[in-house]
Amino acid sequence: MPTKIIPLVIFATLLATFACNRLSTVEKTNDLGFRTVYTVDPKTEMKEGEMQQFDADGNLLEMANYKADQLDGIRVIFGDSGDTSIVETYAAGEFAGSYRTYYPGGEQVKLSGQYVNNTMSGLWLKYHPNGQLAEEVTFAGNEENGPFREWFENGQLAAEGSYLNGDNEQGRLRVYNEDGSLNRVMDCDNGVCRSVWRDTYDTPPPARQLPN
Repeated sequence: MPTKIIPLVIFATLLATFACNRLSTVEKTNDLGFRTVYTVDPKTEMKEGEMQQFDADGNLLEMANYKADQLDGIRVIFGDSGDTSIVETYAAGEFAGSYRTYYPGGEQVKLSGQYVNNTMSGLWLKYHPNGQLAEEVTFAGNEENGPFREWFENGQLAAEGSYLNGDNEQGRLRVYNEDGSLNRVMDCDNGVCRSVWRDTYDTPPPARQLPN
């Protein structure tokens, strides 16, 4: 084969490959006027690549990525004003990785954490509107399980203790006043707490026992 023909053959092969891999754009509008635009693989008829959804006024509501007809990668949900409201991460249709929600305006994070195998895991953080940390709590098995701490909006510690199998205080719980002084100490069993010391007592508080 003449040398000058080889580039033409390669080019034709690339064109054929591109044509086979080309995605088709689909646009659908429901009865409420919400419009969804996405791409599909003509061979499998599965969603592949970016998807966007708009309201009846043309405002972007959602943007996501699909792979083999399942959410895969970043999904962003927008608020009424067009600001970022929620940012999720997926793998093969399940939550996997970073998750964040935002206050109106789309700049200040409200909640952040991580998903592992479609379940909330590890340390999750909640913030006040002013950006001050409001709460940190450990998750396991999609429920609060482990140490937690809460803060007032002024940055002073509000409470510290541990949760067990959900929003159930377990063990020693310390509650603080907004000026940072200790208000009371409680012992808890599966969410049922009894006071063992209050700031009205004449005796000193029990020694601080931080959860492991």
